[in-house]
Amino acid sequence: MDSIIDRIYESAFIPEIWPRVLSDIARFGDAEAGILFALHGMESGCWTSSTNAREPMEKYLSGGFAQYNVRPARGLAKRYTGFMADTEVMTLEEINSNPIYEEILRPAGFGWSAGSVASVPTGDLLVFSFERRQDRGPFDRPALSKLDTLRPHLARSALFAGRLHLQRIAALTQAMSSLGLPAAALDSRGKVLLANDEFHDLKEQVSIHIDDRLLIASKTANQLLRESLEALASGTGDGGSIPIPAGADGGVPMVAHIVPIRRGAHDVFARAVALLIVTRVERPGPPQADLLGTLFDLTPAEDRVARHLADGLTIDECARTLGVTIATVKTQIRSIFNKTGTARQSELLQLIASTAFIRRP
Repeated sequence: MDSIIDRIYESAFIPEIWPRVLSDIARFGDAEAGILFALHGMESGCWTSSTNAREPMEKYLSGGFAQYNVRPARGLAKRYTGFMADTEVMTLEEINSNPIYEEILRPAGFGWSAGSVASVPTGDLLVFSFERRQDRGPFDRPALSKLDTLRPHLARSALFAGRLHLQRIAALTQAMSSLGLPAAALDSRGKVLLANDEFHDLKEQVSIHIDDRLLIASKTANQLLRESLEALASGTGDGGSIPIPAGADGGVPMVAHIVPIRRGAHDVFARAVALLIVTRVERPGPPQADLLGTLFDLTPAEDRVARHLADGLTIDECARTLGVTIATVKTQIRSIFNKTGTARQSELLQLIASTAFIRRP
């Protein structure tokens, strides 16, 4: 038992070992598999599990089965800080007809669960769930009592991990502050977890709403930000940059740079998915199409097209100069539109014209 406790605390610092630790706890608690996942509100967020529960958990999340999981809410309502069997929060009729049991747990060889909920400094709830084979019957109190002996250590490990994560994010935002750059850490839903003073000073074009969500005055920029954060959370995105127009109040154009916050494999506590760094774009000076390429991750071919457009060439002239077809140039322009948040060539040229220089500290 002492070795399990040691590894529980080690997991707070090295999230990659959680799968092995959950497997060890499952054996200790007379179960076969273990799962740890975070609830943002009552929505599933980050997770990790023992190896044999990974495929069922992936199916649970991708199939939208979270809507059928009544156990966390009912467990919280009972206000019991230990582990409870599913039979203590659900009737046998509910268990037998629940899609999670019918379509996920039982086909995977499981059929009975025990769980407990713990809170972390980010405001999330961590759900620990251990699964047992269906032919072994429900968890009894002796098995739950064994899990209860580890519950305080699991809760403290979660507390440490949550605070460590917040400290790391705070260090990132303060590092940007030392450079004079506005920066904020965001979760996958656009909620601001931490922001430096420079970010709060943006106010008009970029602000923090009453529910701590980031609000950009431009609807197009807001949509691009939401899509980028969702892609990062799903593991399919790599960040990027978003143009923010000057707005009607006479402010200067801005560029929001989305920097992914990489984390250990399935780090449940690393809720922040990106650091948002904002730079201002000033108008005086000649246009810089090359700066546009840097800011918005244009490919070399797209960058060349942007340069030629900035020089006043038409699409036909771009094609002849670059030695490609008109269709190729049009395809590259559409890609440039998507990356820069513009919809017409005139908007793109205005954006290029605004990139006279980025004001640096």
